[in-house]
Amino acid sequence: MRINFSKLFLISCLLTACGQGKSSINISEMQGTYLFVYPSGEAEVVIINPDSTYKKDIYRTYDEFQKKLPS
Repeated sequence: MRINFSKLFLISCLLTACGQGKSSINISEMQGTYLFVYPSGEAEVVIINPDSTYKKDIYRTYDEFQKKLPS
């Protein structure tokens, strides 16, 4: 999944608007893998696990990230 910051901001706003009156977000609503590709070409990957832990990796380029994916 490729998401840029403007889309992430929009999603955040939608989640906030949809969550009116809701005191918290369930982790199952947020878990997953998120990919951010910066204008500089760097790629940042954030993986949010079901137990609320996360892993963040930063690659110099999107191609470098692609090479790390399992075949």
